[in-house]
Amino acid sequence: MIERVHPWIWAAALCVLFTALGVVFLPFPGAQYDEVLFVSAIYAPETVEYAMKTGFGAIPVMLITYAGTLKAAIYAPLLAWFGSSHVVLRLPMLVAAALSVGLYFLAARRLAGTKAALLTGLLLATDAIYLLTSVFDWGPVALQHLLFAGALYAGVRYREQARVRWMAVMALCAGLALWDKAIIVWLLAGFGVSALVVLRGEVMVAARNRRLALAAVLGFVIGAAPFLYYNKIHPLRTFTSSTEMDRQPALQKIVALDRTFSGGGLFGYLVREDPEGFPQGLQTWEKAPLWLNGKLQGPRQSIQQLVLLGAFLSLPLVWGTGYRRVWLFLALAAVIGWLLMLVTANAGGAMHHTILLWPIPQMLAALALAGAFLSLRRLWLGAPLALAVLGAGGWGVYELASDKLRVEPRVERVRNFYGTIYIDKDWDTGLENDYVTLVHGGIIHGMQNLGADYRQEPVTYYGHHTGIGRALDSIKARPGARVGIVGLGSGTAACYAQQGQAWRFYEINPEIVRLAEKHFTYLADARTRGAEVSIHTGDARLTLEREEAQKFDVLLLDAFSGDAIPMHLLTREAFDIYARHMAPEGIIVVHVTNSYLTLAPVVERQAEALGWGVTRIMTQSEGDHDSTDYVMVTKNAQFLKDTPVEEPEDPEPEGIPLWTDRYHNLFQILMKE
Repeated sequence: MIERVHPWIWAAALCVLFTALGVVFLPFPGAQYDEVLFVSAIYAPETVEYAMKTGFGAIPVMLITYAGTLKAAIYAPLLAWFGSSHVVLRLPMLVAAALSVGLYFLAARRLAGTKAALLTGLLLATDAIYLLTSVFDWGPVALQHLLFAGALYAGVRYREQARVRWMAVMALCAGLALWDKAIIVWLLAGFGVSALVVLRGEVMVAARNRRLALAAVLGFVIGAAPFLYYNKIHPLRTFTSSTEMDRQPALQKIVALDRTFSGGGLFGYLVREDPEGFPQGLQTWEKAPLWLNGKLQGPRQSIQQLVLLGAFLSLPLVWGTGYRRVWLFLALAAVIGWLLMLVTANAGGAMHHTILLWPIPQMLAALALAGAFLSLRRLWLGAPLALAVLGAGGWGVYELASDKLRVEPRVERVRNFYGTIYIDKDWDTGLENDYVTLVHGGIIHGMQNLGADYRQEPVTYYGHHTGIGRALDSIKARPGARVGIVGLGSGTAACYAQQGQAWRFYEINPEIVRLAEKHFTYLADARTRGAEVSIHTGDARLTLEREEAQKFDVLLLDAFSGDAIPMHLLTREAFDIYARHMAPEGIIVVHVTNSYLTLAPVVERQAEALGWGVTRIMTQSEGDHDSTDYVMVTKNAQFLKDTPVEEPEDPEPEGIPLWTDRYHNLFQILMKE
């Protein structure tokens, strides 16, 4: 019955299923940074990494060094015709991902039959990570999925028919995917190496055929032309600026891959882990998933891990069938692609990277299922193999569930209006002491070694060699010094507090205050040393605006949560408030460390408007100390002399207008590298 239905009908049904599931999420939540990154190419093309100058104006080519403007080219007419809304923003990418599900089904059908292909399609269409990262285009990934699906389907058709057009389509899709986002190179390299190893004969035949070779080269060059041109005029900038070996432990990336399989990787990002009571005011259809979640006792993972495990353990069932070479080809490509993520810095540690491996595990499962059916027809061979697979699979699941990938329980976890905060505790084998960390969202906002020899040492962003360390060390011998800290974190800065000094912390989140006092000793130790430490809860700017002049010798602005920018703390009006609170030679220290935005020029422009001097200190990560970037604004000539400006290696935006409460523009300070 299933085989009699036209395959395009099944493909369309899977597309409709995926779209129907995704439409529910279109209005939720607000737009994410990566999701709207492309709009700069439409509304402010002069701010992108590279725009080609023509007689018709600037044509944006590359958003950043590793992401092109293909998505912007698709959206420019859509925004012009339909305006901006959550539907216009998200529906096109949802449709693109839905089409990829249909294409994967069609490819799997030609490899393993309709029944196995339906398994592939259903696993994809109902996969939480695949669905949500596509709806919100987190990464962004939706076009990567569609173009890779097109390349894979065309590759399967070429293998069947050896026609030039399918070779050209496969190469064109690969080239467009590379221009869209260069991280697809992980998969392209994986499939390339795997083809040379497993399908060497077929590759050599194609290479010797001039028409096929020309189609492959032309298709790829046409698709990737903007990317290739950019890397020609800026020699290999994509790779020199974005590629370096990762020296960090691999466990985080292994856990990220595991959480992508389990479907739980977006807890804490898009889904509340501990909602405070049952949501109110829900419509009837909105109550249905909560009711189902309750009936299922709040499941936190899917069966994808078991699918992957079963796919690899089923190799003996596939070995004696016609699916063996294709199975090995896909498996080797996936392993190589993930290993490239593993060894590359800033790659493979998040779900929007690992999800690019999809649907290879699902297709391996489909091939395994088809191979199992063929093998089990010969019971004398199939039965022992099936028992071996089941036994090994059961043991593997037991190991995974017990020790291998167990995550240590949180010491404490709280959530309020300002987000989710975790307290974690672990053992440092090097220092031989416990250490505790405070994590807000996914960013560490404080850490303390609990050993007696190290607990009063400033770590993470506050070491003596950093900008804030230099500023606070300059007043350590001043008993009456006054210090203001905007952003408490774990209170690490209090390591510098000395007897007779007055320290005022400003913190908007009351839970941060409670956790810093409960789990860290920085504040208590400062009071023991004789410093006067007070904490004032509320918006720091509003609090400072109401207070009398505090005569701060040092004022630290450290209220940025990860890469979220409270812009009202960086405007001219805000700096006028800070200046009123400073001692004559006081130092305003602004922590501008950021992964996406270059904030230093904004602060330097504020210093210029005040008529104050400015300097800057940047440090690299080492041990318990993270990379930092601090800008110091002051009239203290001696401090400026003792602290020369450190120039950044990469060029930064120039001519930044003065930010005010009425004007600020994040697009102008997007990082180019």
